[in-house]
Amino acid sequence: MFNKQHPLFLWFVWLYCALAGLAWGHLPGIWATAPAMLLPILIPQLPRASRRFIAALIYFLVGSFSIVHGSAEFFGAGAGDGGGLADGMGLAAGMGWSFWIVSSILLALPWLIARNQALGVLAVLIDALPPLGLIGWLSPLAGTGVLFPGIGVYGVALLLAVWSLWSVQRWGKWIAGGSLAVALVANAIAVFSPTPAIDCWVGLQTHTGELVTPLQGVESAMQAGQMALAHPKAAAVVFPETIAGHWLPGTQATLYSKYQQRQNKAQIWLIGAVTFGKTHRWDSVVKYAPGGGKTDRRQHGRIVARTAFPVPVSMWAPWAKDRYGATWYTPVRKIGGQRVFTSICYDQLLPWVWLEAVWQHPDVIVATSNVWWAVKTDIPAIEDENTAAWARLMGAGAVIARNG
Repeated sequence: MFNKQHPLFLWFVWLYCALAGLAWGHLPGIWATAPAMLLPILIPQLPRASRRFIAALIYFLVGSFSIVHGSAEFFGAGAGDGGGLADGMGLAAGMGWSFWIVSSILLALPWLIARNQALGVLAVLIDALPPLGLIGWLSPLAGTGVLFPGIGVYGVALLLAVWSLWSVQRWGKWIAGGSLAVALVANAIAVFSPTPAIDCWVGLQTHTGELVTPLQGVESAMQAGQMALAHPKAAAVVFPETIAGHWLPGTQATLYSKYQQRQNKAQIWLIGAVTFGKTHRWDSVVKYAPGGGKTDRRQHGRIVARTAFPVPVSMWAPWAKDRYGATWYTPVRKIGGQRVFTSICYDQLLPWVWLEAVWQHPDVIVATSNVWWAVKTDIPAIEDENTAAWARLMGAGAVIARNG
């Protein structure tokens, strides 16, 4: 299909990889995920392993450059729990550059073997699934929702088939043509079908910044609770990730008091907080819902979701004494009559977590994040783009709550 030996083709692929990386955070909505879908077709056309590696490396370096500034802000600020992992902005910036370069190299390595279409798909899957998938953002799989909205796991299977058989002369054209027909039909249905019934679900957008002390968590919870009271018609109000800080008695009492003031007595609150176990702390979402009576708080503050995988190093650090736990699997929960999948911050970047959601076919995606440290980067936009694309694949509505 292509003249692989022509020098211009090499430069074309490298330039395309750079533009596909740049699309993340810069193209509107789900379209930011679309250019990457061509990488498993283009990169295997390069005959040399070194050139394929450079192509993939360009893509990941350009797409993930926000890690540099975001890490400098996060670690330079002390990582949010007092005590920081790096002393001084110089060392924090050095960590950011290291994370950016090392993660890009690791994600580019599987493309060394991508000498044909099937091995190109294998490279995508190696990047997408643990262990490498623990840092495997910017996955070409995210674009599945652009082509195949509403058909879930079948859309993923069709995209993998197109990638694998693209260069097969006998079946390739039939597979590509048939998949294109399915994509056109699915997109037509998505355009003319009504949006999933989540009109009465509200996601709060807050700007409280970093929470260091328990008192700041109480104050933040009070402010967010007041914001929630401004939505009396909402069936459910979603709070941003860790907006309540540590889930301590003072914070719980504050939110319970606010919850009792709501006009809509059937309203549900889903609150981001840091909860504690025997050996770990957890990045969690807790639920305040009707029932239990005014004197029985045990029915309130129930944990309905924990992050599948917290941010590595800064949160998920098995070698650290005070560490966050990973659940590795996020189940769909029935909340307010809806099948809800909760995606907490970093989970929104990881394709293997989204594949867990696709398998469970939820009605609603609740996406919470606390990105005060990344507001000057593309990271919040990339989270939104992933959420929108994967939600579209599942035919689910998305409710986004962010502290930035």
